[in-house]
Amino acid sequence: MSRDKMARHVRRILEEQVLRCSLPDDFDNRTPLRESLGLDSIQELDLLVGLEREFRFSLTDDDINPDLDPSVEHLVVFVEGKLS
Repeated sequence: MSRDKMARHVRRILEEQVLRCSLPDDFDNRTPLRESLGLDSIQELDLLVGLEREFRFSLTDDDINPDLDPSVEHLVVFVEGKLS
């Protein structure tokens, strides 16, 4: 799957399962999610679980870093790593 297509999947999960609304028109895939959207830790966990289900991989405790404020691009690289 191309990075662009994977980024669209990540954005869809973010919109449908976490935010339950559309992303702002000016949203950039490189922008940190917590900073730009105000995600809390529960929403971040919901996003990771959504990615886990969508792309069929398993999360480990090491995958969860509460200090990280990931962007969509960061999550795409993360998923690519889990799938390789």
